[in-house]
This record gives sequence, C-alpha cells and structure tokens, in this order.
Amino acid sequence: MRMFKQPEEFYDIGGDIRPAAAKKGFFSHIRPRWCQPEAIAFSNTYYLGFLCVFFLLLEFVTGVLLMVYYAPTPAEAYQSVILLETEVPFGSLMRELHRLGGECMVAVVVLHMLRVFVTDSYGGKYSLTWLSGVGLLLCTLFLAFSGYLLPWDQLAFWAVTIGTSMAEKIPLIGDTLTVILRGGAEFGQNGLLRFYLLHIVWLPAVLFILLGIHYYRVTRVNSLSLPPGKSAVKPKVRFFPTVFLSEINLSLALLLVLVMISYAGYQAPLENHADPTHTPLHTQAPWFFLWLQGTLKFGSTFLFGICLPASLLLLLFVLPMFAGKERKHIFKRPVHLVLTVIFIVYLVVATMLGTAKYGVSLHPVVALVQKFLPEEMDGPFQYAAFSSLQQGVYQSNKKIDFNSLDPQFASLVKQLFAATADLKEENSLAQAESILIVEDWQEEIKRLSLRIHFQTANNGEMKTEEAVSYVYQKDPSASSKTGSGRE
Repeated sequence: MRMFKQPEEFYDIGGDIRPAAAKKGFFSHIRPRWCQPEAIAFSNTYYLGFLCVFFLLLEFVTGVLLMVYYAPTPAEAYQSVILLETEVPFGSLMRELHRLGGECMVAVVVLHMLRVFVTDSYGGKYSLTWLSGVGLLLCTLFLAFSGYLLPWDQLAFWAVTIGTSMAEKIPLIGDTLTVILRGGAEFGQNGLLRFYLLHIVWLPAVLFILLGIHYYRVTRVNSLSLPPGKSAVKPKVRFFPTVFLSEINLSLALLLVLVMISYAGYQAPLENHADPTHTPLHTQAPWFFLWLQGTLKFGSTFLFGICLPASLLLLLFVLPMFAGKERKHIFKRPVHLVLTVIFIVYLVVATMLGTAKYGVSLHPVVALVQKFLPEEMDGPFQYAAFSSLQQGVYQSNKKIDFNSLDPQFASLVKQLFAATADLKEENSLAQAESILIVEDWQEEIKRLSLRIHFQTANNGEMKTEEAVSYVYQKDPSASSKTGSGRE
C-alpha cells in the first residue's frame, strides 16, 4: 500500500511564502523571518520605529531601577531623588538616562508619525496601524507629563498644576475632572500617588497593549510595507541573525552615545522642593507642551487650550478617511504639503511663544539674579565644577585677586560683575553692587547666595534682590557633574 505525503500548508510571512510549520517560533510571530531590504532601509524608515522601541525599553529598564529608591509621598519624594543623585552609585546616571530617554522618545514618536503621514501610509489597510500609532503617541505624551511631577520640585509641581487647571474650563465636567486628576482641590498626597500609578502601571499597560497591536499590524498584516512607488526585489534579508544583530549593535551604540551625553553635560533638572504657597517667576511647561502654552497667549483658555488640541486629536483619528486609493509621497500631494508646512511653522512659533523669554517681563535686577542663580533651573554657577566653587565673599565694588581663584569660577565672577556694571548704566540705577557668597554648608554641599543692592535714580530708595542655591557634590561613581537644590 503506497503512502502519500500530505501536502504542506503555506502562509505568508513578511511577503514571502513559508511552510505553516514555520509559524511555531516565537520570533516569527513578532517579526517576519524575511523582509525586503528596501522596507527596512534607513532611507525609508530612518529607523524611527526601531528608535521608538529602543527608547521604550530604555525607559522601562531605568524606570524599574529608579522605582527601587523612589517614595511617592510629598514628604519623601524630593528627598528620595536627592538620595538617588548623591548617594546611590550610578543613580544620577540612571535618572539622567531616564529623563533623556523620555524626551527622545517623545521626539522620535512624533517624527515617526510625521514620516508615516509623508509617505501616505495611514489609509486603507494601514488605518488600524495608524490609529494604534495615535494611541501610542497619546500614551507617550501622558507618560512624559505624569513623570514630570514625580520629583516633586517647584518647576514640576507648578507646571503640572497649571496644566491640569485647563481642565476646569471644560463645561459641565471641568471642576470634577480637575479634582479627579489632582486628587483634591490642589496637588498633594492623593495627586502624586495617582500620577505615580498612572506613570508606572496604567499608562505602560495600555501602551504595551497598543504596541502589540501596532507591531503585529506592521510586521505581519502589512508585511513591512515598501515605500510608495517601490516594488519588491530579490534577494530578501533574513531577520535572524542579519537584521537582529544589526539592531543589537545599533542599540549598544545608541546607549553609549546617551551615556556620553550624560557625562558631557546633560543633567536632569531638580529645583526647589515643591511649595504650594510660592509660585515661581517663570512657570514653563515641558518642551513638548510649550506649543500649547504659547497658544494660550492667543486668547481664551477654553478655545485655544481645550478646543484646539481636541480638534487636532480628532483630525489625527479621522485622517485615514481622507486617504487616497493609491499611496503617494507628500510631494505629489500639494494640498497636504502646504497644510503640513503651515502646521509645522505654527508649532515652532507657538513653542517659542511658550518659552520664558516671552513670558512676564521682570525687573532688570531680578532678571540678572535669575540669569546667574535662577530659581527654576540650573544656571552657570550650578553647572560649574563643584571643586571650583571656592569659599569666600566676592563683592563687585572691592578688589579681588582673580589669579588665586579657579579659572572657571573666576570667569563666572567676572561675568557677574560686568553684568552688574552694565545693569547700572542701562537701567538708570544710581547704584548697583553684587555680592556672591560661597559657603561650605555641609559635607559635599555648598551654599551660594547672590545679593544685588541697588538704588533707583527716581527716589533714591535702596533695595536688595537675593537668591540662594545649594550645590551638591555627586557621588564620583555616579557622575562628575554637580546637582543643585534651592530654598
């Protein structure tokens, strides 16, 4: 009796026909075994999708490490960050990588969606992929916004307080929604805990679900689509080990670059401990929301802070309905090109308007103090090497032996005195004197006090503007930079 071999079942993996038995592997379910070189080429993807996943994994790993030391209470949150910065080996580096990775993730997710729009890959069979991408964008923005509050410093506290206050302008549900977000009339224990749980549990859970849908659609359903106008060519490239090893190498190179950036000068900001009774001079939103802060200067908070962002979000969701039957590059879609350019210009202009430069004008003396020893961010003296800050009292109207000072510190003091002299000449001040006091406050902590005494030309009244900052010596094994905190 002849035995006949049963015919094999075949299915499509990444645009290539493979035996059904091949689909038993785990990696074959999340990545195709074969793919077209043009589909994964840098000129097509700019590796933006890969970068999104890389930064997500970086955030996950560094975030888990930071959770070990973070305490989500108003009384302990700020001190736990100080502890991490000053006493935990490589703790400062982990925090800087987490902050830098989060900012980069926001940027690459936005650029990734822009590339998809430019290549007309959001309609037809790509609709669900685009919609899941919009969801991922929202999760990324809310993750960054919720994480902004966790250090519980002045800048974060007031930026998030003002940001959530826009919800009050929503008719009927505004007040209730604001209380839900803050956990009360103002941010406290309940609000911090809610943002913490959103940041580490609920938003990541939603993000990973959407990422699974998005990744499956990209690699399995849409089979790593080619650019518009390109056709498949042979030979194809194996995912494992060719593409897989190249992605591992690129990941290691990117990680090295981020570490170098951190050591070269990037520093995750940490300002004063949050003080609900004192509003900082310039409360500035995170850079990815500066466009919204700038937009609010055009008029009504409800119209420009609620309706406009909601309309833009709605447009992203319904965009697949306006896609053509054939994919075309944006240069072949003139209307889309013009609207895109207008929108990008608007974002740039609105972002500039949202910066502190276009905020409330300060008195020239206050502006000078904020320039050298700012309340909301690190200034030149905080960025100086900790060892260069030599103890002493330095007055602009007294002779100083700059040769005996550290060159970096001496240069900063000279700049301060020169700015004080210019202040007197340019603003009709009868007298202006700056005094910088550097004290060894505690072990590995220095206290900087900057006072400017000035006399107005109008009534001859003497006034004083003062700022105080504490600069910490970080653990040498964590970083070579200094950190600061202010009263």
